[in-house]
Amino acid sequence: MSLIANKLALVSAILVCFAGGIRAADSLSWNAAKGRVTADVQTWDLQALLENIATATGWEIYVEPKTRHNASTKFKERPPGEALRLLLGNLSYVLVPQTNGPGKLYVFKNTRNDATQLVKGRKKSKKLDKELIVTMKPGAKLDAEGLGAKVTGKIDKLNAYRLEFESAEVAEKARQKLEQDENVDLVDSNYELSRPPNPDSLSMSSIPGLDLKIKPNQAGEGPIIGLLDTAVQGKSGFYLPGMSVAGEATLDPNSPTHGTAMAEAILRGLGLLKENDVSGARILPVDIYGDAPSASTFQLIQGLLDVLEGGADVVNMSLGSDAGIQLLQRMIAEASAKCVIFLAAAGNEPTTAPTFPAAYSEVTAVTALDRNGQIAPYANRGNFVDVGAPGAVVFPFNGQSHVTMGTSPATAWASGLAGNLLASGQDPCTVAAKLRSMLAVPPQY
Repeated sequence: MSLIANKLALVSAILVCFAGGIRAADSLSWNAAKGRVTADVQTWDLQALLENIATATGWEIYVEPKTRHNASTKFKERPPGEALRLLLGNLSYVLVPQTNGPGKLYVFKNTRNDATQLVKGRKKSKKLDKELIVTMKPGAKLDAEGLGAKVTGKIDKLNAYRLEFESAEVAEKARQKLEQDENVDLVDSNYELSRPPNPDSLSMSSIPGLDLKIKPNQAGEGPIIGLLDTAVQGKSGFYLPGMSVAGEATLDPNSPTHGTAMAEAILRGLGLLKENDVSGARILPVDIYGDAPSASTFQLIQGLLDVLEGGADVVNMSLGSDAGIQLLQRMIAEASAKCVIFLAAAGNEPTTAPTFPAAYSEVTAVTALDRNGQIAPYANRGNFVDVGAPGAVVFPFNGQSHVTMGTSPATAWASGLAGNLLASGQDPCTVAAKLRSMLAVPPQY
């Protein structure tokens, strides 16, 4: 076997291979004001079911450890008590109302006292409810004034608009009107993407062995890895000229950004399987945050168009929300059909609920592993997750050691590995499947 083949086998053995699951399309709607519940649940296990109930209701939920139940039911407009019985099957439960907070739900096989394991609901992404993303059909024009909207962003090549309205109610009326317009292609909501935190500095100034083992080939001539994140610092020979869709960022020379940490993680994945110490791969950084505390899915779409037009072979998205966007999914599907490789973070909540864009079928969803090759306790899991990778990267910056943890660096590390496979001669159309085979993780919930 070659050196690369040996190392591939080693990584596969360390990270444990298992077949991935099939994505579910289950749904749960809990209308507290009307006291009515609608559900279509066929594949959720108990953990996923309770997470979704906690998210929908705000209840504090406790379950008896190691309890198993696979929900399979479909109903409309049932009262909460009846809904719980249909959802939980033969399991026992007690719902205890609270005077100064959300109710508490206990789920168990024997007695309420056995329900000791807390199940957390998922944090909902912030919808920008005064905004819409509208994509017009080719050649069609948008009458923003007639909708009572202000155009705050436009992507000419997609004929897509970011619209802002005076209120959520006006935005909803405009949505209804747009959905009836034959010249409109897509109508999406716009969601906030919170700015990821900067890495933490470590007490020691320098840790031996953190320097990169690979050097850039000055001629380039390798795969391009698009990095959609905050601004990236430094003038590494691995970086192509960066771009920004959110204005110029103010950078602290003594503190690395999240984007810089992700670039470091990519380079460590890139160097894992090299037979020599030179790589022609390049990172194409696109800043979607600027100096703002958040970005939006519209800016993510702008950034994605930039990295694709920049020739990215691999696209790293160490970010996500719980809401899918039609235009974003279409762009990913079209580029994936041309064998562009997409990787995105599964999230750090932890729940089994899907995170987007990671949960799109064309994207390799990456969760974080601990040092034992198990899913890290903070990391999202679930049947939308495709692979696991190391959940921490330690790197030097201006003479100081820094660390960042989560599914974000795990995603960047896996993106670097994808770039390495490309640089080693792998067919681009097979790299995503190769990653899912090498780095697949067993279900642990």
